[in-house]
Amino acid sequence: MKHFFKVQGPMGASRLVPFLDCWNKHFYWHRYTVGTVSTINNKYSSTSIHAQWQATTERLLSTKDWNPARLHQFHEALKYWTHQGDIEQCWKLLDVLATQRHGRVVLPTSLFRPVVHLWQRLYKTQVYHPHSSESPTSGNPTSSLTPFQSLATPEQVAQRCQRYQQANVITSPVQHVGAMILDAAKGDLDFSMKYLQDWIQDPTREPPDVVAVGTVLQAHASIHPEQAERFWNQILQQLAQLEPNHFWYTSMVSAWAKQGNIAKAMEWMERMKQSFQPDLATWNSLLKAWAKSNEDPSQAESILEHMHTLHQQGQLSQLPDVVSYSIVLDAWAHHAETNPQAPYRAQQLLEQMGQMANQISYNTVIQAFTRAGNPQQAEILLTQMMQQNIRPDDITISLILSGWSRIGTLNAAERAEQILQEVMPLLGLQPSVVTYS
Repeated sequence: MKHFFKVQGPMGASRLVPFLDCWNKHFYWHRYTVGTVSTINNKYSSTSIHAQWQATTERLLSTKDWNPARLHQFHEALKYWTHQGDIEQCWKLLDVLATQRHGRVVLPTSLFRPVVHLWQRLYKTQVYHPHSSESPTSGNPTSSLTPFQSLATPEQVAQRCQRYQQANVITSPVQHVGAMILDAAKGDLDFSMKYLQDWIQDPTREPPDVVAVGTVLQAHASIHPEQAERFWNQILQQLAQLEPNHFWYTSMVSAWAKQGNIAKAMEWMERMKQSFQPDLATWNSLLKAWAKSNEDPSQAESILEHMHTLHQQGQLSQLPDVVSYSIVLDAWAHHAETNPQAPYRAQQLLEQMGQMANQISYNTVIQAFTRAGNPQQAEILLTQMMQQNIRPDDITISLILSGWSRIGTLNAAERAEQILQEVMPLLGLQPSVVTYS
């Protein structure tokens, strides 16, 4: 069923708005002709709607008449392509507007910011997670992920923002847009630093906020925490009004933890406590520092117990989670060859986990016993694992086989072969290269 509405002048244009807006809510398609609007209901397929939007976009790209009705069409087209995840169509529309439209600002921040956010997600997915099947447009039959080769770099997007501002397409880029550009540019620290400094020195823009600066701090921390510390001090001299937030401190604790430097991680934890209560992620970072330092795992276990105490006192909103326990379990497993008590301490923690325990938890404790030369206890854990309805995998069996191979006796070899020939088929598992090794 079609409805026709005559478009005549500003009043006619303003009356189009309800019909344009209803498309977003009820999946209606609006096809614009000279003086006519056709509304096609949702009996048409998404492919047909997609083709119609492509045709309308082509007309918009060649238009010379930017009247109010046409601008509203532009806004709706931009919304559609943003929703579809087609960043190239968004850039084309914005580029033609910047080329042909000069005068008052015509694009609200509420429309431009989602476009930059879409680009940010696509860029991060394909640059930092190139093999990920995750996509902002997954499940959409009419769209596909933009190839990485055609994605604009953070520097190019920054240049686009500047060009759009000069053409009065947008106002001065808001803090959120700058933060998204910096977040996407974490792998290019030289650009991030230049962009941040240009931003600080630009009198037409609001100064960078704590979120935008935090992304650059994290980029420094990923290279080396000492570099991040220097940046911390430098930026607070330039932007005295900034107050470091929880994320800043967590980045520093995590950076030193990855280096295995317990003293520095503890130092930043204490600095953090002066302004914020460390959360679970921060405490887990500190646990990683102890685990990576190759120090006595009992220290890491003491921190785990302290986390429980803090939760009881209301100073930690979450109980230690599976990540917390896994870090300490792994620390004990790595000491199993030199500390006879290590596998048993790991087993006690596994029992404390209760329903939190998963396949990885059991595999870690099984590994502890096999490293300690006790494959019998590893097999007992395999049985408990299945009783808890946790399915073992080929890694579980490979660990037990490696435990028997450490024994080095004929009986041990026969038991390993029995597991390979009888137990694995019962579990529905196929031997892998690792298993045979």
